Amino acid sequence: MYENSHYRMICNIKKFFEYLNVDVENQILFINKPTRFKKITIPEAGYISNSYYSKQYLNVFEKVAENIPIENYCYKKIYFTRRKLMKAKTSEFGEELFEKIMKEMGIK
Repeated sequence: MYENSHYRMICNIKKFFEYLNVDVENQILFINKPTRFKKITIPEAGYISNSYYSKQYLNVFEKVAENIPIENYCYKKIYFTRRKLMKAKTSEFGEELFEKIMKEMGIK
């Protein structure tokens, strides 16, 4: 974050924290200038790419999954498209065809 810049939390991240019962408006602070704190807690690494993850790291995702209301989701099979992801726009090809095939197969 650059000094004196202003940021908003993107919707997906905000929703993730809400599923963890974090009060995003009052418990998340974007710091955009030199700031002093009486105490700072820095957690140990819970995940190292392709190498290690802790049970506590997995617990976060289990907690989120438990808090997602599933009443509105009744599909047996779903397909998650990558087409609108920033990286996928330059590296994924033919996604529209996959989406069409999945839809024809009755996969949501």
